[in-house]
Amino acid sequence: MTAAPTLSPPTGVRRWMMLATGIAGGLIFGFALGAIGMALPHMQGAFSAAPDQIAWVVTSFIVAATLTMAVAGWFSTRFGRRRVFLICIAGFTVSSVFCGVAGDLMTEVVARAFQGLFAAPLVPLGQAIAIDAFPRGRQGFATSLWSLGALWGSFLGPFAGGYLVELYEWPSVFYVIAASGVASGVLSWFSLPETPREAERPLDWIGFGALTVFVGALT
Repeated sequence: MTAAPTLSPPTGVRRWMMLATGIAGGLIFGFALGAIGMALPHMQGAFSAAPDQIAWVVTSFIVAATLTMAVAGWFSTRFGRRRVFLICIAGFTVSSVFCGVAGDLMTEVVARAFQGLFAAPLVPLGQAIAIDAFPRGRQGFATSLWSLGALWGSFLGPFAGGYLVELYEWPSVFYVIAASGVASGVLSWFSLPETPREAERPLDWIGFGALTVFVGALT
């Protein structure tokens, strides 16, 4: 079996567009996870939910994200990083809209689970995209830039979430998240190159099944 060909890192504006795309993946994940904390009390009143019930808005996101983040690398290799990244951005955006328009708690929890399912792969794939934007000698520099940029999502999430909830209703948090997904999708479409695929690469189903059982039991 011959090794899959590697792509040469881009140059000029394309390099920085790829870096921005990678940063956006980690940033919107952190923003979606952190901003909702400020909206939970308002959502609890809107859905007439008990504290343990409204907590599932966060728990469903984390559980789904844990499962899909574990197989992000396999999906990327099997189907192509560009395709998987764009699908995740699209799914994240659509599920964010459904989170904002949800009329009951069950719909909100399911929509949040899908949001986490599509958002989680954006973190490892975004880091890989940022690294591939630079030659080998500067990949440490790329990792540092990606880390600094992606961390801003966790910092800005609670601040922006509280600001939006204070001035508008809680659905506005999800609409802003969806808008960030649209912007990231447009940037990704024009900046990401196709990557080699390994169509026959197997998935460790035993490991993935064990992770699923463990996370479910822990929850």
